[in-house]
Amino acid sequence: MVVIIHGTEGIRTPSRPQSPVLDNKNCAFVPHVQVVPVGSEIVLLNSDPILHNAHARLGSETLFNEGLPRWRRVTKRLARAGIIVVTCDVLHTWMSAYIVVTSSPHFAVTDRKGEFIIEHAPAGRYDLEFWHEKLGKQRRKIFVEEAQTSGIEVTFPCASC
Repeated sequence: MVVIIHGTEGIRTPSRPQSPVLDNKNCAFVPHVQVVPVGSEIVLLNSDPILHNAHARLGSETLFNEGLPRWRRVTKRLARAGIIVVTCDVLHTWMSAYIVVTSSPHFAVTDRKGEFIIEHAPAGRYDLEFWHEKLGKQRRKIFVEEAQTSGIEVTFPCASC
């Protein structure tokens, strides 16, 4: 799940790695979900011995569709905010990945337990957005206190129950 603090756009934070990676490993995109700032350049790789491609769509628009033999390394700039869906069209219909591109400098991806940490968020009132590929989005109002650690619990309704 991706977590983004909205309302902190334009606030400087310690820099993050500038080159996120999307790799093909064992016929799966790795990582399956990631969040990156607008303007990031993502590196597309293929660690498998077979051909893959990375077909990236923002809504119905194709952003890029790159063939990736094992030896090829491609860099693509992610210039607009949104949820990019990446698939492999080389007979690997089960392969998918999600790249959430945001203008906020404060974001995280939860771990397997659903836990996350967003560091260096300035004190203030903000909207906290949660996004999951199958469960959708939720927003919560939060108040960040100076030099404090806070917890928040979010429950998504079970769509298939």
